[in-house]
Amino acid sequence: MENLETLQGTAYDTVHFRSADERHRLRWRKKSTLADFGIRVTICMAAFSQREQCMVTVSDTMLSYADAVPATDEATEKIFLLKENWRLLFAGSVTPINGVLARIYAAQRPTSDFDNGAKELEHLKQISREAYQAERRQQVTDRFLSVYNMTLDEFRREGLQSFGVQEFAKLNEQVRDFDLDLTILVCGFDRQGFPHIFEVGNPGEIAEHDLLGYAAIGSGADMARGILTPRSVKRLPWREVMYRLCQAKFASETATGVGRITSVLCFSRNGIHLILPYGHVEKLRGIWDKERSMPIASDILNIIDDGLGISRDFTPT
Repeated sequence: MENLETLQGTAYDTVHFRSADERHRLRWRKKSTLADFGIRVTICMAAFSQREQCMVTVSDTMLSYADAVPATDEATEKIFLLKENWRLLFAGSVTPINGVLARIYAAQRPTSDFDNGAKELEHLKQISREAYQAERRQQVTDRFLSVYNMTLDEFRREGLQSFGVQEFAKLNEQVRDFDLDLTILVCGFDRQGFPHIFEVGNPGEIAEHDLLGYAAIGSGADMARGILTPRSVKRLPWREVMYRLCQAKFASETATGVGRITSVLCFSRNGIHLILPYGHVEKLRGIWDKERSMPIASDILNIIDDGLGISRDFTPT
């Protein structure tokens, strides 16, 4: 049987002369690509201080490679300047991020084009969603349909007739269920100075986070949200917002693939841009470690003893 390199040049002419099972096997006999190694980025967070109109972002810099090779800390920055007072962070697979970014950059319009901040925000959400969906369609085509020299539109129109019911159903399920394995987090200030945070995930779904004032994405996101949820972050001064995000990042490091090295950025609606040096981030980590190891206050223990009607030396054994 021919190898896939030979078949790729002639698949469009020969595919209909092969059995469904044979075509299915051939489709997966391919060389490994970057996506096959599952190269991923892990934790990213953003939060704003409503009081001082500042946005803070915190992320690790690790790339993880599933089980292929050891994870690499200090490998990449995960924040990009979109325009003026807007930033984009990402978590998940690194394979599609360049395509998504290129599409957003090509479609965005300057702030001066909009009458108000709401229209600017809606435009940014729209082009982010469309960029994500377009990249997902491209990945689906490249992975499942390019061997047949078919586009996604051609597959929808002609796939049933070309492949038959059984094989079409297999391919259609893969196309329908394909996960781009990427989440982007967009944060910044509209032209009127109002802060916004939203995310876009598979298959192009938008989640807004203005009400909470913070968001976390990536494999450590659940742990990070557990730290951030108990107290309203957006009502804090910006320095406290920064420390709360650092606390959440430190706590999330027990999650798979989250790196120790921490990138901390603060920017304002007036264009001020601050980066906290790594050495100072580690000083904050030292304080956080001490806070975690501090004993529970005696007042707390006294309340428990009083409620149970027991003395401090009582042991329930």
